Amino acid sequence: MRDREIPSAPLLSIVTPCLNRAPLIGQAVESVQRQDYPRVEHIVMDGGSTDGTLEVLRRYPHLDVTSEKDRGLYDALNKAIQRARGEIVGHINSDDLYEPRVFGAVMRAFAAHPEADAVVGGAAAFEDTPSGPAVRQTFPPLAVHMIGVGEETGRLDEMLTKVAESFEENVQNTVKRFVSLLEPLIILVMGAVVGFMVISMLLAIFSINEIPF
Repeated sequence: MRDREIPSAPLLSIVTPCLNRAPLIGQAVESVQRQDYPRVEHIVMDGGSTDGTLEVLRRYPHLDVTSEKDRGLYDALNKAIQRARGEIVGHINSDDLYEPRVFGAVMRAFAAHPEADAVVGGAAAFEDTPSGPAVRQTFPPLAVHMIGVGEETGRLDEMLTKVAESFEENVQNTVKRFVSLLEPLIILVMGAVVGFMVISMLLAIFSINEIPF
């Protein structure tokens, strides 16, 4: 993609939270490097890795790396976003990869729709096979997003916290519903097992009583 396709080529900030990801972080960084957009900063917020992650990150001098203790994934994300200088902020985890030419498509979408606050896209989960990577599952839009940063940047912390809390609440509710559906079945099965045991014991007793001496 040529710079003239996107007016003024705004800076794009990519943020990555990371902790003990030495085998994977390099691939994530290189998927950002291979993109088709010229103005990108990549901020990695490491939580104090001890497995060689920092040594891997030193191979990429263009990175903005901070390594310090944090309060978890979303705290690390918020710290990275606070360091971001770009007008657009994107998030990639240390075990994820960007498809080629994603950045160009995202920035063209923002240029075509300046009123937009976010650009979203789908994702795919894949696994390594003897014949190469194979897609295992696909996810719809909203799985991947990039946010336009304006004057209300202070709301990003609140937004990320609400997203995290909402996700955790949905998971908890799903588990509760699943358990509530299983509970009657479990009770029924246990009742059947107990009943079978009682009947077996009674049959055994009757059989013993019928044995002639």
